[in-house]
Amino acid sequence: MQNPVRPLAALPDSEQAHSSVQWLLLGAVAITGVWFAPYLSLVICSGLIAAFMLLRQQPDRVLNLTAFLLLTVISAVPLATKNLEPVMNDKVNYYLEMQQYSGYSLMDWLAQFSGTDFVSHLLFKLTATWFGVGNGAFAAFFLISFSLLALGIYRLSRTYFAVILFLFCCQYNFQGLYGNLLRQGLALSFLVLAVSEQHRGRMLLWIVMASFSHFSAFLFLPYLLLPARWRTVGTLPVLALFAACYLGGAVLMPKLIAVVGNDFLASRAEAYVSGDFGNNPVRKIQITLLYVGVVEALYQFARYKFRTPSPQFVQAAYAVRLMFLYNCAVFFATISFEEVANRYSFNMMIFVLIFMVMVCGNLKDAVSRVLLTLLCFSLGIASYLYINQVGVQQFWYGDLQALVTDSLPTILNKLNLAGTPW
Repeated sequence: MQNPVRPLAALPDSEQAHSSVQWLLLGAVAITGVWFAPYLSLVICSGLIAAFMLLRQQPDRVLNLTAFLLLTVISAVPLATKNLEPVMNDKVNYYLEMQQYSGYSLMDWLAQFSGTDFVSHLLFKLTATWFGVGNGAFAAFFLISFSLLALGIYRLSRTYFAVILFLFCCQYNFQGLYGNLLRQGLALSFLVLAVSEQHRGRMLLWIVMASFSHFSAFLFLPYLLLPARWRTVGTLPVLALFAACYLGGAVLMPKLIAVVGNDFLASRAEAYVSGDFGNNPVRKIQITLLYVGVVEALYQFARYKFRTPSPQFVQAAYAVRLMFLYNCAVFFATISFEEVANRYSFNMMIFVLIFMVMVCGNLKDAVSRVLLTLLCFSLGIASYLYINQVGVQQFWYGDLQALVTDSLPTILNKLNLAGTPW
């Protein structure tokens, strides 16, 4: 019986020429796409890799590395090419910090930034020293943070690493906030690494690093005290806990702010109440409850569908679920002051996506696996559009039109790689 798959050299001249022309055309289309629309082209390539990994259900180091490199470039571009604006842009504050303290020696700098968010400020200093004050430093900071995030995801799920990372990069939460709120993005990367650990000592190390990257992560230190059996806590006790956190926070949070607050917190509270930030806490509560519903529905589905799940799945997926539930509890406890609660709503999406992909990926039927993943992901896309479409937040945190329309030469100019100042 002849092998239907023949090598290229064994093909007739006409077929070989036809195949060569096809590859040349594909190469020309790829080069043209990267030149005129690099962001969209790389997103499409990453999506194809993610879809293949979801169907294949086997880890592949080469494809995982390729997806990571593509997504690294994709995710660095929105931050590094974003022009500085004097209003409502955290990147401005980081840039001014780099300028103001660029002449400090390391010891003088350590004396200035030895307190809260020390790790983030240290990384700002180092990247500005190595790459200069500008977009190069921002890109380097982000690449370090994003690499830590990718490492944590890879340790949790080697098989679906590319899928999780791709879905997260598609979220507005990622492009608009993770690539702009650098200190909190770095803290989130450390939190994902903490969840991937089995040893509590190393978990403590990562949470401490997160706490010194952004002050909000200090509230994750009690997570270390939760016993392992709580990973399988039921849905009803979880909902009761959320209700208690919400009611307790509504009573205690204003009193706590009155005791430890300052003029900055007072002004921020007034801005949120007046709607100057384009935020609506009711919408975020609704979306959080939607996420809780998705995660808990998948949890119940996994309990009854996977009668004998692998120990690796139980350990990793249920640890991710517990971190998500803990994050939600802190969110509800602080919701009466949205300046604080926003820090925890920021963290939720990555844990939802990891748990969702890990559960869906354990389905044996390929069609069900893909359809359920697409359904859950569509809910995520719809929810974030719902949150951000109404407010002005999306315009503060990134030029989305330039992100889609910039050509490769334009991006190189903005990155200072073509000799043109930004």
